[in-house]
Amino acid sequence: MRVRHYIGVMTLLILIAGCSSDSGTESPATTTATPATTTSPSATTEAPSTTIAPTTTSTIAPVQEPVIDLESGLLAHYPLDGDATDSGPAMLDGEVFEAVATADRFGNSAGALLFDGVDDLVTLDSGRALGGTFSLAMWINGNGASDHQWVILSDHAAGECQPATPSWILRYNADAGVFFSIYDTTTECGSHYGFGSPVLLDDNTWHHVTLVASDGNLAIYLDCQEVLSGSEPIDLPDGPYEFLVGNQTGSPASTALDGALDDLRIYDRALEQPDLDALCMLP
Repeated sequence: MRVRHYIGVMTLLILIAGCSSDSGTESPATTTATPATTTSPSATTEAPSTTIAPTTTSTIAPVQEPVIDLESGLLAHYPLDGDATDSGPAMLDGEVFEAVATADRFGNSAGALLFDGVDDLVTLDSGRALGGTFSLAMWINGNGASDHQWVILSDHAAGECQPATPSWILRYNADAGVFFSIYDTTTECGSHYGFGSPVLLDDNTWHHVTLVASDGNLAIYLDCQEVLSGSEPIDLPDGPYEFLVGNQTGSPASTALDGALDDLRIYDRALEQPDLDALCMLP
């Protein structure tokens, strides 16, 4: 009996010791779980880095479109809707001699002026003398059957190769294209600028022609693309004569404009490419 009692007591002690040993191995397990929670602070410290991308993309400035103001610097605007009314700020109307109303580039009747290539002419106020910076813009539709040179715009008197006062001519012929001539008082028969590859205007098609002078540097645009330019700066004169459309003073048939003109504009500034693009897109 004592032996059994002893064995029972020993067995109980061994079981108690085993339970104590198991509970001791569970304590490290709970302590290792605690360090795992310390990784969450490091995750929160990295969170601000994710906000950098929106900050940098928001600083990109939008592309600014060029400001186009076709009224800026406008000295005169002649729609040429069958007459020479000036719808510009000065409202200085011109006078039509023989030129008649014709359809414009959109087919609108009486939307342009037709010159017969013989003696038609429009005279404008002489107060629009041009300096070193200006622009002349217009639509032109030339007669494909024409056989002579045309004076498009001028303040030059015919027959004066060496005038008493400087003057100028913007003209066209099939061989030389569009060009600009200055008649000063020092050369025998004027100085000519803008010669280059011929551009056809006598093809019975509407074309936009612009002469731009910027501090004496000349450029000529056809359908709003540069086609000719002067090789060096020049001193553009202010002439004493009337500002003329379609010919010179004296109106010789050999230089009379043969075709139609529309939407003539005169500026006291150099038009830039966005301005030209806008003019070509006007209805």
